[in-house]
Amino acid sequence: AGARSALGQQDEIWGTPYYVSPERLLREPEDIRSDIYSLGATLYHALAGRPPFEAETAEEVAKRHISDRPPPLRSLCPEAQEQTVVTIDKCLSKKADLRWGSYAELISQYADSLRRTTS
Repeated sequence: AGARSALGQQDEIWGTPYYVSPERLLREPEDIRSDIYSLGATLYHALAGRPPFEAETAEEVAKRHISDRPPPLRSLCPEAQEQTVVTIDKCLSKKADLRWGSYAELISQYADSLRRTTS
């Protein structure tokens, strides 16, 4: 709907409003953890059937990425495994320092958590 519009004109922020990281919206330094946030938002959408934040305008979606927590994934996808929910929650941490520092670290820890529950 309306949230697909651009975020501004002159000082446009590049990124799909449903998946953009808080640090990009705040014009703070970015690294791989911004991409990990976007991955978390994408995975959330795939499992929940909706993006983590919805609103009428791109600006409102952006504000929600910065300040709100998404609805609990389990409330929208009760069959999601606990490890998956925890992983996506960590990807969607507002502070980049609380996310994984690399995809390799994310994959390794997720795989380890799955092994522990199936052993």
